[in-house]
Amino acid sequence: ISAVHSEASSFEATDWQEICLLYERLHELQPSPIIALNQSVARSFADGPAAGLAVLEQQEVLDALGNYQPYYVAKADMLSRSGNTQLAAEAYRRAMHLTENEVELAHLEARLAAFERDGA
Repeated sequence: ISAVHSEASSFEATDWQEICLLYERLHELQPSPIIALNQSVARSFADGPAAGLAVLEQQEVLDALGNYQPYYVAKADMLSRSGNTQLAAEAYRRAMHLTENEVELAHLEARLAAFERDGA
């Protein structure tokens, strides 16, 4: 997975389909909600945010990661890219509630402020 990322000349040139396949295989070998989260992010770039959200919304993923801050950051990003800024703002608020890292909190506050400024 790292090799596919490093071989890309830019973010846009990343072979997201290949990364999805690698995460799927990794999840078969070593099932993990974190691997499912990473797979959802890759899927969102390969096939669009709705495809990534479908992975995130699987009950077993939500049950395992419902109090995991990166889950809500990924969800907020996918919701934002799909045009649902109101739900993205809610996900950012949840992520803010789950972090104690000041740098992460400042970043999430800035993202939330951007949504509120734009009328979310």
